[in-house]
Amino acid sequence: MSLGISKRLCSLLFLSTFILNFSVVSTKDWISRRDTFANRLQWRLQALLEDKAQYYNVSFSAAIRTNNRTVLAAAGVNDQATGERVSIHSLFPSGSITKCFTAVGILQLVEEGAFGLDDALAPLVDKALLALHNTTVGALWNNDPRVQQITVRHVLGMQSGLQDYDDPWVFNFTLNHPTTDLTPIMYLKSANKTFKCDPGHCGSYSSLGYELLGYALVQAHLPHLTGASSWKQYDQLSAIPEPLRSEMKHILFPVQGLCAAYIKQGLVHQYSSRDYKNFFDLMNTSCLNGWTFGNIAAAPSDTSNFFLHLFGSERVIVKNRTLVEEMSHFLELQTGWGIGLPYGLGLEHIFYPVYRNTSTNISIFGHGGIDYGSMAEAGYLVDYDFAFGFATNSISGMSNALSKKQNGHFWFDIKCNALQIALEEIGKGEWPVLDCSLNSLEMVPRPPKDMITML
Repeated sequence: MSLGISKRLCSLLFLSTFILNFSVVSTKDWISRRDTFANRLQWRLQALLEDKAQYYNVSFSAAIRTNNRTVLAAAGVNDQATGERVSIHSLFPSGSITKCFTAVGILQLVEEGAFGLDDALAPLVDKALLALHNTTVGALWNNDPRVQQITVRHVLGMQSGLQDYDDPWVFNFTLNHPTTDLTPIMYLKSANKTFKCDPGHCGSYSSLGYELLGYALVQAHLPHLTGASSWKQYDQLSAIPEPLRSEMKHILFPVQGLCAAYIKQGLVHQYSSRDYKNFFDLMNTSCLNGWTFGNIAAAPSDTSNFFLHLFGSERVIVKNRTLVEEMSHFLELQTGWGIGLPYGLGLEHIFYPVYRNTSTNISIFGHGGIDYGSMAEAGYLVDYDFAFGFATNSISGMSNALSKKQNGHFWFDIKCNALQIALEEIGKGEWPVLDCSLNSLEMVPRPPKDMITML
């Protein structure tokens, strides 16, 4: 299918998806109600997703939110075996977007005065570790005195000096032991206990720090822990304030079992690969995905809503403005994965390059997330006052007609072009022209992780 999809075909594709996802509407009635049901942003976004989903043979879901408008779109096949399509309510495993929710849970405790950002982390987790696993942070890290120097701020901002988990090992374990959940303590016990640097002396991406923050949340929210207690008792949805929770019904945090167990709740099929030519479904593997550093499964409608209420004018998630500003105090990662990526407190500073003008890249406060068979990104554009959420159910494009490199470009291609449409429709007469070409990835401070892997 040509990328230059016709307006007529776009309309027909969008109409078919609308009928599938919402209700049966006749063509005549739909055309007469077009202006009421779908503004230009809706039509353009849906047409883009239909085009790209067919071109790359994957599914996409997208959400654009302002204070008074929400646009949702979805296209493509969810289950390659049956042809079932995704909907705007489908839940996509979204990996490290979980870190934003974990960070917010910690900041809410700081807001309440439970502890401070510069307090040592060990006392905030040791009671939970002792009660649940008969160990402490010090014991886990072989009594290295540096582990006692790590603060809450260090782990939130990727400045702890801790190593990250062994990603290839976890991938192979997941495939070889599909019914076994890699529990939080398994991650901590198997981790490389050397330090990248002394705490506070370098930026190095570490999901293990967010695993420890999970135990801090357990200790704070479940003060009467015993040996019969479980880390699973902590409700990760508690980071979403009650007034907002009624709006965010398409989000979950799996804590045990196979992904297939969550199909009835809307979880999508996820397609992974070892060679980016042959793909397989991950539904019959564990869906725990690292707990408080990676287990979220959500529709973009909800991840975009989260960021709108975190950074938009109606801030209800973290109300203390100073703490919200602390989140966006970015320091570049200097070693390990994502060198050059500016990281705040549970927050990435994401850039999209502007065509022929790299000095004015589009700036986003948000976070990306990559699982072994799905990807997502969500955030807030400060200069344009809108939030977005994007997700896909594959680690790569799966088109047999495209090269590995072309299929590898799919994620940046769809995100960039969807943002371009949003900027044009929301930009109030002025908007930048994004460079969504494959070559533009070299101008972004940190290429997406999947691009680094495949190109």
